[in-house]
Amino acid sequence: MSPLVPGLLFCVLGVHSSLAQLSMLECETDQDCIDEYGFGNYCCARVNSIIRNLHQCKPIGEEGELCHVGSNYLPYPFRGSRRFWRCQCNFPQSFWCAPDADSSLPGGGRCERWVPPANTTSSAEDAGSG
Repeated sequence: MSPLVPGLLFCVLGVHSSLAQLSMLECETDQDCIDEYGFGNYCCARVNSIIRNLHQCKPIGEEGELCHVGSNYLPYPFRGSRRFWRCQCNFPQSFWCAPDADSSLPGGGRCERWVPPANTTSSAEDAGSG
């Protein structure tokens, strides 16, 4: 089999899945998605990692789903044009995007439940002063 055949097949399947995603609401900001689907359910994200100027409403990330760690720092709703093709994790349910060393994408991660660090109070004696 020619190495060209798998490459063409990948491109065709990628275009097909991108076209299938277009059936969701196109948007410019998260507010468009909130107006359509309600607060905290969807964000306005790029269609995929290649097409930069087309955005659609996508579901907020749930536990175990792929995410981009940079989304941990974006407010919701975000008023600008999101650069990532995935929504942030479901923060109302205390999820965040944890870095995934096995991810093939730079900044790739998975949605995990956020557990606050233990209370680490220190006294003046612990700090070495006194």
